[in-house]
Amino acid sequence: CVDPPPDCVVDGDCAAGEVCRAGVCEPGPVVVPACNAPIPAGVGRYVGTTAGMGATAGSCHGGVGSPEVAYALNLPAGEYCLMTEGSVYDTSLHVRTTCADVATEVACNDDAADFGLQSALSFQAAAGTTYYAFVDGFSNNASGDYVLTVLPGACPAAGDQGVCEPPGTPIALGGRAEGSTVDAEGLFGASCGGGAGSPDAVFTFSRPQTGPVCFTTAGSSYDTVLHARTVCGDQATEVGCNDDSDGLQSELTFNAVGGQVYFVVVDGYSGDRSGDYVLQAFDGACP
Repeated sequence: CVDPPPDCVVDGDCAAGEVCRAGVCEPGPVVVPACNAPIPAGVGRYVGTTAGMGATAGSCHGGVGSPEVAYALNLPAGEYCLMTEGSVYDTSLHVRTTCADVATEVACNDDAADFGLQSALSFQAAAGTTYYAFVDGFSNNASGDYVLTVLPGACPAAGDQGVCEPPGTPIALGGRAEGSTVDAEGLFGASCGGGAGSPDAVFTFSRPQTGPVCFTTAGSSYDTVLHARTVCGDQATEVGCNDDSDGLQSELTFNAVGGQVYFVVVDGYSGDRSGDYVLQAFDGACP
């Protein structure tokens, strides 16, 4: 008997996308553009935009056509949370131990509970292992500006990852506060301003009698968002939110109940706005 000739000798004998292995043409390795230069990352907050052709997806995405960005995470052993709160499109997240190998996926999430179209997942990191986190989009055509937050521990509820200790700087009626959010680490979410995932500054306010109050960021140097809540770490207690009232500045009016403490947050649009702010508090509704 004479053995039949092999299907191939070199890769060039095979069809496009195939390689020659032991004389047989087989599918070649998946090409993932995002894996050409994954971005080194650790615990922190990262902003950017997805661009280019999507070439891979996690098990929860509903398609492979959305563009993605890959981050290379080198973390101490322990549990970590990844979330996209503050992004402006329908995101998805997935994590692998080998960048271009879908079989090494360790976690995937499309829409997290209470996050709307944003994503959140947690996973256990092993010491000495690089994890590749993909900021992706659902299905085949979701892309845009994103915010990726990497936190130690389990994921908090939506809007709860802001820093509430200390619980905020007091501001009174007629008061004025100035500062900068450039180096701030708070990430309170909000119902307006594209999710308001930008760095923020937190103030506490209360008044003896019930009545309307006006907060304004007129004079600030960037695209601000103002929102207020009654529980620092709970977005569900939000009593008001305003993005643009006077150009890119914000004005927020709400009826303050006498004796109630409110947490007033100077925030920024979407996930990448920060700068020098001015916050003023006035008795009565904003004009």
